[in-house]
Amino acid sequence: MRDDEYVMLRLDRDAFSDALRKGHGRALMHVLGCGLEDVADLILTACLHTQSYDPQSEPSRADWLFRMFGASPQYAVFSAAIFDRLESETDTWDLLQLCELAREMAAHGDDEARRRLWRCVQSKAASPAGADWMGAEAWIALTGVDGWLDMARIYGRRRLADPEDFVPDHILPATDTRQQCIMALQDHASREPEIAAYRDFLESRDALSPSPRVWDKAAAEVELHERVRRDWSVERILDAAQVRRWDSPHLYSRFGRHATPEELEAIYARLMQEKDDAIRARLLWVFRRAPLPRLADVFVEWADGPNPELRSAAIAALSQVSDGRVHALAVSKAREGKLMNEDAEALSLFLNNYAPISDARLIARALTDLRTDDDSAHRLGWGVLDLFERHADTALAPALKWVYKHTPGSSCRREAVKHLAALSELDGEMLRECQHDASADVRDVVSHQ
Repeated sequence: MRDDEYVMLRLDRDAFSDALRKGHGRALMHVLGCGLEDVADLILTACLHTQSYDPQSEPSRADWLFRMFGASPQYAVFSAAIFDRLESETDTWDLLQLCELAREMAAHGDDEARRRLWRCVQSKAASPAGADWMGAEAWIALTGVDGWLDMARIYGRRRLADPEDFVPDHILPATDTRQQCIMALQDHASREPEIAAYRDFLESRDALSPSPRVWDKAAAEVELHERVRRDWSVERILDAAQVRRWDSPHLYSRFGRHATPEELEAIYARLMQEKDDAIRARLLWVFRRAPLPRLADVFVEWADGPNPELRSAAIAALSQVSDGRVHALAVSKAREGKLMNEDAEALSLFLNNYAPISDARLIARALTDLRTDDDSAHRLGWGVLDLFERHADTALAPALKWVYKHTPGSSCRREAVKHLAALSELDGEMLRECQHDASADVRDVVSHQ
């Protein structure tokens, strides 16, 4: 869709701020139709401080934000603020976005942006610190093979000065230019010692394969299983629970996934004897991804009881169980709107206890009545997606639309849009919004609709 094909959309400041923070296409549509004069401060803040819910896993918003100010009369104001922050920003994700914005500006002909980006990248790369990779990929994306060689010279110079210096080994492009970069590196290594030093380092790290290394999921699972079986035992888990070690389910749950039936029985036996709620919760965490050997009524009582930690742990454990008592609990929580805070995983109770159509309608009504914060909306969103992926019930379409509207993360929104598109449930307004979404992944899903 061309910019001159959008439908005029005007948002008030609160609605624009919400759409901008989440990355909804309506924010860009507002600017394309109404200009940025009334919301320029909000856009500038979004440029200087990334608003992505999970910037580590979500696509960059730099191209989307640039479209809002790149051709505006306020470009000089934006560029001055971005250049100033490039010099002083210390937050990793904010600085990464600033580098990507500078790359976008340089790619559209701003020579000062190119100079400022290089100054920032060069300064970071020359220093043996955790941020020495910052902006390197943006520079290489802008300048191609020449930019790759720029980085190789800096990192190689550091290796010549200190052979123990651990420089970045992950910035080789994964695109079509990858082989060209490798060939240029080998060519220049024959006459530039610093590039030879960096090449040797990359070879020692097995980082110069013609294609990016592919994660072997099966091998990783085997390695993890062997490590857990080697490092953890029933006794160690019981001891950790007894002293209330770790306030997160992660290690307990990991043990449970790799435990034998006999080991799970031992944990279960101790759980049924335990009187302390904090210890009970930790023992229940073992069953977040492993089946309870048996379902006792007390687990349902805990899942609706007054202790928040025990309540949450019991809900997660019961989500592994198929039983009428669990379905009744799921229905009760949905009807009463108990889907947030310690009940945030309550939708998972439907996973193995799902009644098509009727449960979908109940869930949609429950979600509509909720006032959520970002974290709750994120967890509820993945709960809905898990249900749809397990049961493929078309009646879940209204719940998927709720996810699209409320989730703060683009990954969750992308999956909701993908499922709605497969169900032919993307109406014209949502389709136009998705075509202007902050996430290239969301835009790609609807590109052929």
